[in-house]
Amino acid sequence: MKTEVKSYYKYWGKADKEGNYHLLAYHCFDVAAVGEVYLSQNETLCTHFSRKLGIDPITFKNLFVFFLVLHDLGKFSDCFQSLIPNVKSALDNSNPPIGSYSIRHDSLGYIFWGKWILKDERFGNYDGLLTEQNWLSWNGLRSSKDKSYFTEFLDVLIRCVTGHHGRPPSKNGYSGQTAVSLDSHFTEADRSAALDFSKEVNRILSPNLNFDGDFKTLYNSALRISFWLAGLSVLCDWIGSNAEIFKYHQTPIDLEEYYTKISLKRALEAINRSGLLPSKITFNKD
Repeated sequence: MKTEVKSYYKYWGKADKEGNYHLLAYHCFDVAAVGEVYLSQNETLCTHFSRKLGIDPITFKNLFVFFLVLHDLGKFSDCFQSLIPNVKSALDNSNPPIGSYSIRHDSLGYIFWGKWILKDERFGNYDGLLTEQNWLSWNGLRSSKDKSYFTEFLDVLIRCVTGHHGRPPSKNGYSGQTAVSLDSHFTEADRSAALDFSKEVNRILSPNLNFDGDFKTLYNSALRISFWLAGLSVLCDWIGSNAEIFKYHQTPIDLEEYYTKISLKRALEAINRSGLLPSKITFNKD
């Protein structure tokens, strides 16, 4: 009996002129793997950011890597997928596009987070995956004030990673509209695939925020280093998009297996070849 392919394997993330493509889920984990390896190898930088936020380095790294995987959520949009019709068709989706690609995938991903993960706009505040799956130990927050500032803190992080093309994302996608209806950009199948993918990300990485300080201070601290984190996101996406190292992969395999056995190994090679790591200090004994 044929095993049904999970819906998030039916979306491309990278493609070339010859019609070759790299699955979106894999590209997302490639970029996260770069962040994992870079921050693990560059302990000084990781410690610098963690101290700025007032959390321990491991917690910072895990939190940042978790959000890096979500950097291209907007590419689940049918409007984006339809940019290369032959690849979309090859992935078992020959339906006509539901609309034009009028809002970029970076802003679409940011809007998706706010409306369908942090919340569920169909049911009101705090009824999205954050509550449903207790992401980031959300349900342990008892104070509404803490939840409010924690929400703002998470908003900073998702803006940093979705703004990986050098421009902060916008809640209206720079469209001039007062509000954006995601139904005009995502089909129900797209929405379901993106949410299923997000659930897998949480299952595989499942970061916990071990923080017992002031959430207002945490939020304000994140704001102060937001452009640094956005720059780091750009760097990770740039390195993780190197098709020479992160070779296009089209065959569905378990995401955790892909991440641990393929992405992380390729990320280590990419970081070592990039020349970005600080030189080791050597001492002349003479």
